[in-house]
Amino acid sequence: MVCLYHRRILITIFITSFIIFSTFHKASADSVVRALESELSNCVPELCESGWYNNTVALEDQWLFKVYHNLAYQPLWVSKDGVKAEGRVLLKNLLTADIQGLVPADYNTDKIASLMDSVQPDQLARLEVALTKGFLRYTYDLSVGRNAARQAFPGLFPEAGEDQFDPNLSISQLKLSDNLQDYLRSLGPKHRYYEQLRDALADHRRIKTLGGWPEIDSGPTLHPGDTDPRVPALKKLLKIVGDLDQAHPDDQVLDPATVEAVKKYQFRHGLTADGIVGRQTRSVMNVPVDWRIEQLALNLERWRWNYQELGRKYVLVNLAGFTLKAIQDGHTELEMPVIVGKLAHESPVFSDKISYAEFNPFWNLTPQIASTETLVELRKDPNYLSANHIRLFSGWGSDAEELDPLEINWNEVSAKQMRRYKLRQDPGPWNALGTMKFVFPNRYAVYLHDTPHRELFSQPRRAFSHGCIRLSDPAGLAVFLLGGQGNNWDLEKVDEIVKSEKRKVAVLPEKIPVHLTYLTAWHDKDGQLRFSDDLYNRDKMLAEALNEIN
Repeated sequence: MVCLYHRRILITIFITSFIIFSTFHKASADSVVRALESELSNCVPELCESGWYNNTVALEDQWLFKVYHNLAYQPLWVSKDGVKAEGRVLLKNLLTADIQGLVPADYNTDKIASLMDSVQPDQLARLEVALTKGFLRYTYDLSVGRNAARQAFPGLFPEAGEDQFDPNLSISQLKLSDNLQDYLRSLGPKHRYYEQLRDALADHRRIKTLGGWPEIDSGPTLHPGDTDPRVPALKKLLKIVGDLDQAHPDDQVLDPATVEAVKKYQFRHGLTADGIVGRQTRSVMNVPVDWRIEQLALNLERWRWNYQELGRKYVLVNLAGFTLKAIQDGHTELEMPVIVGKLAHESPVFSDKISYAEFNPFWNLTPQIASTETLVELRKDPNYLSANHIRLFSGWGSDAEELDPLEINWNEVSAKQMRRYKLRQDPGPWNALGTMKFVFPNRYAVYLHDTPHRELFSQPRRAFSHGCIRLSDPAGLAVFLLGGQGNNWDLEKVDEIVKSEKRKVAVLPEKIPVHLTYLTAWHDKDGQLRFSDDLYNRDKMLAEALNEIN
């Protein structure tokens, strides 16, 4: 009886303890939820549900309200026992965001780290909010780029960031993922151009850790065969950046191997590759490693602006590098020098799809060119239009009449009046578009085309157009765009059409993506890291915008 009595007491104590224990833990879990609700109480629903440009509530607070309203305030990263393993994985990735050219401090890393050992509900709630803020901002920045550039210069960087980011979609994708680390790795551009720049950024950070590269002192121009006390520093620099063999002797002679290394360096930096170290080459060599690191990070940022997927077959134009690549299935089929817009007529950055090619095209002068350039020439010489095979029409409509330019007193025509006339240049070797153009209708009226001015392609800095892209190998691009799938488009056919001097429009079997980019650091088809001059001064403005948020 005594044993039975004691057993009943023990069972009662066990059941009571279990109930108390369970109640305690349920209350603790509820207390985290209550603390989270309190932490987010500063976000008024009516404000947090409003659009991107709400100036009353911070963007991250709008995101947080939407996420936790959808989750019924159930935490993602913490439990009643503390931070979950996923929270620690996330922090590790945020702390190494600089691998992507991002800034870890942008993601609340200091605050998160200080709260990682929290056990009290209010502290756990703050940790939860900080982790979610960091996760959403990191996801956003890697997926579409930081919006600071567009906010600072909306006309210059319209493609930066995105208005319609859905934080709940990011959370849903996170919850569907079996592995947080794999999910975070999946963010960002998935092509070799981004990955190559990311590796180059890591290489340059290692160079900085080792002390950077030496400065080349001013002095007389160094020519092949010269002996000069500055040559050892030159050789050291070339070795550090990988243009000269590490075992090459560090003497004072500018020997043939070093000359070839200088030429390689010059080529990679958009300079005339002559092996002569003059003022311009020395100036580029003396750019500090810190700026090259920032330049690489800026170009990684550009790749995140709507260039996540480029397509299976596409055309890639780099305005700052004066180059065009034609890519199919990851292989560079064609690479050529191009001419881009001059400083007064900057070529735009955007993506579209090429729909047709036009051989032996007409050139319709834009109203801007007609009113600012052609009118000036006509006032000097009324025969200017006929001398350049340009015909004059009364307007832009299909019923416009052709006019005789000699019957008009051009000194009495204003720039505004000039814009109503349509000026069309006939096909031929004189035509400003050359023998062919490739069209992707867009609001900028920009396209790719041939040019009769072939001599300009020998210039290292090729900014001569009114915004369109002039091609050094238009026939090669025609074959790339129109060839394949068993058709008979080849160089011989293109040449035959051009020689006919008859206008012909060829619709592409499938529209091909074209991406006009602005990259001052990139890799060529041989995998060489290339740097170019900041043609339109956009690096400086982008750096200014991004540094404002740090």
